[in-house]
Parts: sequence; structure tokens; C-alpha cells
Amino acid sequence: PGVPRLADRAVIYHPSFDGSAVIDELARQLGEKLGPPGGNSGLETSSPCRWPSPRLTEWLLSRGEKEEVLRGMIVISSDLVKRGLTQHLSQVAATLTKMQNG
Repeated sequence: PGVPRLADRAVIYHPSFDGSAVIDELARQLGEKLGPPGGNSGLETSSPCRWPSPRLTEWLLSRGEKEEVLRGMIVISSDLVKRGLTQHLSQVAATLTKMQNG
């Protein structure tokens, strides 16, 4: 309380989806280009599928973070949040569910 905050991104996760798949599909829907992992992009994830080092999240796991959270966590810039994020995320979820179910 009383400390100003900078709300420049949203951090969310879904236990059923890999964050890399989510940001790939979200970028496609928004017409955004994903940069390299850790670059200055409006979309990022902690999913091990996105990063070249499988040991990247070991320190978080050792602190008790759950693998499903790290796999599904995505970071979205506030600029992209303002572009109808809820609707786009619903479409991403429908697309990924359809892909998972064949």
C-alpha cells in the first residue's frame, strides 16, 4: 500500500497448455512476431520448450514452484493486453484444445 506500481505486463498460466504453444498461437492471431527467447518481445513464457537450456527453471523448482506453472506461464505486455486479450486467449484455448484432441 502506498507504493506506486508499474503495470506493464500481465503474467498468467493455464495448467492444460504449454506456454510456448500459447504465445506462438497468440502471436499468430495478433499479427505479432516472436523474437528470440528473452528478447524484447511483448510475449514470453517460462516453458522449457521455448528456452535452449533445460536447466533454466531449476532454481524456481528448487524454491517449490510447480512444473505445470512454469510450463504454462506466459508474460504479455500491457500493449497487447489492451488489444482484446480475453477474446484472443479464448480463441487460443479453443485452437490448442482442438489440436490436442486431434
